[in-house]
Amino acid sequence: MKKNSPVTPFCLEGKFLGLVWKGQKLKYLRMIVGEDELEIALSKSVRSWLSIQNNIAELSPWDSIQVFVKEKQKTGKQQRKVYDLRRCVDNYCESLLLTKESQITPQAKLLVCQKSGCQKKGGSKQHQAIENILRDRQLHKLVTIEETGCLGKCSMAPNIVLMPGKRRLSGMPPQAIADLLETLPSN
Repeated sequence: MKKNSPVTPFCLEGKFLGLVWKGQKLKYLRMIVGEDELEIALSKSVRSWLSIQNNIAELSPWDSIQVFVKEKQKTGKQQRKVYDLRRCVDNYCESLLLTKESQITPQAKLLVCQKSGCQKKGGSKQHQAIENILRDRQLHKLVTIEETGCLGKCSMAPNIVLMPGKRRLSGMPPQAIADLLETLPSN
């Protein structure tokens, strides 16, 4: 039985340079990250999506992009493939792809109390701050925020519970909540 090597996902941010074709097939994405020029293989689903939809027309050389890459060991070499591509404008990045691989399933849920006691103690401001920080850090697709009724512990308001696990985050600053969410395991 063959052992699968662990897959390590990561994100690169840089400038789009273009695409590389080998014969009739789209194969690689070229980009600049810092001072390095990279050529990264495109996953089959990304190649297919770009070829069929021609979404790459939305990108021009030197546009800011985020590239989500999966890396694994294959026959003694590290293999990297792009599974999501996002164009970034004004610190907001949006996926250009609608492939199965690029669809991100939320990993966690924040239950945010909407009762008057929590609202009076800054619950609505905290809720808005959390949403903004999650969007700024590109975590908004990994975490859903659900408004809920009383979570108890009104003396510790504003109250937030992290699911799964029912971890109470009451009174925790939004930055600290975002830091915690960044440590959650991803797909």
